[in-house]
Amino acid sequence: MAFSLTLADPEGETFPLPTSPVVAQARTRGLAFRIVMITALWAVQGVLTVGVTAGLLIGEPFVDLPDSGPLVPTMTYLFLPCVALASMITTGNAQKQIYGYSEHSLNVKYRSSNAPAHGRPMNRCAAAIGFCAGGVVALVLLPWAAFAGAAWWRQALVLLVLAVLGACAVVTLRIELPQVGTARLWLSESQHRLQDVVDHGAHTVATVARVEHTGSWLDALPIFVLTLFWSTGQGTREATIRITDYPCWAPVEGNEFDVWFDPAAPDDDTRVFLHRRLVGQRFAENPERFRAPGEGDSGPGPIEPPYASARTGSPVERWLCTFIAVACAAIGVAGVAATPMAFGDLPWWSKLCILVQALFLIANAALWVTFACRHPWFARHGHSASWITWLPFLGLFGITLPVLGTDPVWGFDYDRDIETLTLWLYLAMIVAGVVTYLLSFVLIMAGHRMLNAGVVVPPEEVAEALRHHDRAAIDQLRIRYGYLAGVIQSS
Repeated sequence: MAFSLTLADPEGETFPLPTSPVVAQARTRGLAFRIVMITALWAVQGVLTVGVTAGLLIGEPFVDLPDSGPLVPTMTYLFLPCVALASMITTGNAQKQIYGYSEHSLNVKYRSSNAPAHGRPMNRCAAAIGFCAGGVVALVLLPWAAFAGAAWWRQALVLLVLAVLGACAVVTLRIELPQVGTARLWLSESQHRLQDVVDHGAHTVATVARVEHTGSWLDALPIFVLTLFWSTGQGTREATIRITDYPCWAPVEGNEFDVWFDPAAPDDDTRVFLHRRLVGQRFAENPERFRAPGEGDSGPGPIEPPYASARTGSPVERWLCTFIAVACAAIGVAGVAATPMAFGDLPWWSKLCILVQALFLIANAALWVTFACRHPWFARHGHSASWITWLPFLGLFGITLPVLGTDPVWGFDYDRDIETLTLWLYLAMIVAGVVTYLLSFVLIMAGHRMLNAGVVVPPEEVAEALRHHDRAAIDQLRIRYGYLAGVIQSS
């Protein structure tokens, strides 16, 4: 999308990050899905934390699974918190693309930007709401008869735990919830303002008259300060902006920007929007001099975006990863099929968890098949890559390890071949969870290259499509070149 002139103020703490509305919308849907996931995970965490803790204090188990051993406390205090906390990270890039900018104060030479402050409270509010809802459910399900018969100091400890947990959640909501409303209002107004100016305002072309590299980098990209001139119909407007871009597209004098402004208020910076042209432009010579120096163990910054690499990859890589995911799903199916014959006496909850893990592996394989077949949905929607990451993570840390590590599976004599074979299948399901989780990192690092293996497109056209406010720009890449662009290039 075109970015507001106010976001590119050289004296401010915001850096424009223009993003196609196709990508921004996909990121918004993905973030909404993540918020639901966070709320659900923390609701389960709230149920177990309140219920299991209270049950331990009064000496009455909150969840009584047969032959489960220490499974429930382990899930409550180890595995589930890891999954719930992990669900709240890695959303910064998505929020930058939704809001169209990043933040950082000018205090160090090499730095990483932060997600907009507008978007930060959402995860914490979702977690607090989920935890409160789960706590209420736990209170309803608590064995109150056992609580009434417990010693007074046990009752006091239970009430103290409930008071502390409830106070933490309520204080979090009291602080963060108003900021969520402010963020939604800001985003709605900024999008409406952009659409109004682009649809009904005046359009012109600005020319870069001066370029200065500040000698600083943000997210390993050089920071440039540019002086632009454009005609407003009533005279010439001059503006100084600050942007970041890859060294291969380092700006030079004479470069052009599309400018949209309100002819009734040409000097109102909040109603001036810019879009940098890349196609047909010339760029600075020797881009290596703009490359971010390496720090510590990290190498130098990138010259170009990953999707601009001359190495386009091979379809074989895409299908190889898919084959591995399908093989892992087959192991899960075999494990479920062998369970009734080998371990018919397993508790119902063990059988259910093994089935769920197998379903996760099957769903993961289905997503990889969609990726291998190059369906446009995979590139355009954030759910695709998110699910490929989350299904193995949830299955491995939320189900497989805690369930297959408990007594029911290991309490048999293994005097039949089918029992030994099934045990090996269960161990293979753990390995399959690890392998599919590792495959998700392959997708994150090289998915864009594998998805468009063999398709050659000028990288400037891809970059413009990923930054342009015109929703059709990404579709034109597919129509003209067969190139699939979207969230997968922006991860």
